[in-house]
Amino acid sequence: MKILKAARYVAVIWALLLAIQSCSLDETVPDTITAKNIDSKADVTAVIHGAYANLNNPDAFKFTGVFCFLFVGGDDIYATVTTDPAKFSQKAFDAGYTSSFWNVLYSVIGNANNLIDILDSKDFGDEFEKRAYGEAYFLRAFSYYYLVRLYGGVPLRVESVKVDSDFYIKRNTVDEVYKQIFEDFKNASERLPLRTAIVATELGRASKGAAQGLLSQAYLTYANYLDREGKADYQSYYQLSVNYCDSVINSGQYVLLNDYGKLWDVTQETAAYEEVIFGIRFTADPLKVSLGSSGSEFAYRFLGSNSHGVTGNKPTGGGSADIRPQPWYTDIYFTGDYGDNRPYYPGLTYDYRSEKSYFPRGSNTGLNTVTGQNFRYIYQYPYVGPQSNNQTGATAATTSIIGKYVDGAGYDSRNHGNDFFIMRYAEILLIKAEALNELNGPSVEGINLINQLRIRARKGDGIPRNYPTLIPTNTVYTKQSFRKKILDERGAELFAEGHRWFDLVRMKSHINEAETMYDYQFGTFLKGISPKTPSYTNTGNLWNNKGGYIPGSAAGQSYDPKFKLYPIPTSELIINPNFGDQNPGW
Repeated sequence: MKILKAARYVAVIWALLLAIQSCSLDETVPDTITAKNIDSKADVTAVIHGAYANLNNPDAFKFTGVFCFLFVGGDDIYATVTTDPAKFSQKAFDAGYTSSFWNVLYSVIGNANNLIDILDSKDFGDEFEKRAYGEAYFLRAFSYYYLVRLYGGVPLRVESVKVDSDFYIKRNTVDEVYKQIFEDFKNASERLPLRTAIVATELGRASKGAAQGLLSQAYLTYANYLDREGKADYQSYYQLSVNYCDSVINSGQYVLLNDYGKLWDVTQETAAYEEVIFGIRFTADPLKVSLGSSGSEFAYRFLGSNSHGVTGNKPTGGGSADIRPQPWYTDIYFTGDYGDNRPYYPGLTYDYRSEKSYFPRGSNTGLNTVTGQNFRYIYQYPYVGPQSNNQTGATAATTSIIGKYVDGAGYDSRNHGNDFFIMRYAEILLIKAEALNELNGPSVEGINLINQLRIRARKGDGIPRNYPTLIPTNTVYTKQSFRKKILDERGAELFAEGHRWFDLVRMKSHINEAETMYDYQFGTFLKGISPKTPSYTNTGNLWNNKGGYIPGSAAGQSYDPKFKLYPIPTSELIINPNFGDQNPGW
């Protein structure tokens, strides 16, 4: 049983009572819940579980936070639904839409602050307290790290809220927030156990490696910020990022799985945590359904209606595919370093990661595949296949769909067991390669770090492949051109894992260092391609209208730099008169 499934029921009362959301006055202050009410290690553990359980809240990594803020915020994925994801996808949202994720993250911070108060006031034994403090610091740092990247400077509240607390605190600067993040992740790193000391039923709780890995990423992101802003001493933070990557690499706690595809096999998810450094845990929930369950809904949102048996959307077993990849983005990862630009069916002519990231083939029914009765394959863009046997008369769906999250055993459409991986060991290699490049330009070490991922991808599922090509160590790159190479590799390795928007807004452009990758992609690159939907010709198994973006999606909207930060929620500005200014452009 996943730890957060049990936590959802054991600790729900604590999660509700301890949740203090930012400085909003419309919340009930739990002044009657004090440390004296927590009498045992079991009580403290319940509080910890309740804090983690907030992360798979529908307003966080189950739905709004992950789909609206992270997935459709970038240039690679768009939404077709008419609800909130489409508002974010089409850049048609305002400050009235951004409170839900904000509130959950501050709720986790409130839980962490209260946990620290509890531990300060009672004796539960040194070893138990050491880990409990570590998790409190980790959760607080984790939440502020998301807040500062999404919203910029935010109010720092590092003490529990009481009836006499100052609710009207101003927003802190970006530098002040990062200082707190670094301090908390370091404190967590010193107290948390190694991954191998955490039993399987506790997966989803933080480890030493999780604190160090996210610290390496946070140092890189802060160095990017200082570098973009022209501030001094950014090089030291790139070096700190390298140092903490080395701590994770040299710990011996994590490996690259031999088969990239096994990361996305929900039946082997526990084993995936040999590579996964931190993940948000979800469990297909037999006690609740749909949005209220503790299961995830990635399978339903990503996979198509003709993808039978891959979601818990019974009896059809198909998904809604209302969150989809842009065709131009799909094309990149079947061409150049990643494929030979021919019609694709599972084989040797493209990167194996593409086959797992994009779902290649569904069917129009789940009936007898031997007789072929009422059975036709439906190929998803850009795949095709041989027209024989059950494939005779195969048709093609004109959009790509994301294939990383499959769970045919889910209880219902929004109730699956797929976890959301916040950080994998693969990203540590990419972070180090990027930090080294920003310090000293391209290097053999940086190239070899990326090639480790490509070597894994070339092995496929045991059959050697021709792609991706390895980067020659004698190739001449500039810092700028290798930065783009790193961005592309992050796209190939980490697609649909919630990184793209963060990468675009933090990295300097490879063309103009006065801009970010976000500025370049939305302000220049996407303006040079056309809105068009791919079409399929059965004769010759050919796809037409490649290389475009879907009409009506964010790619076609007027570029506006304000979208490099989300707006401070309107409710926060109304409630807190001391907060300060709204983010630029909002």
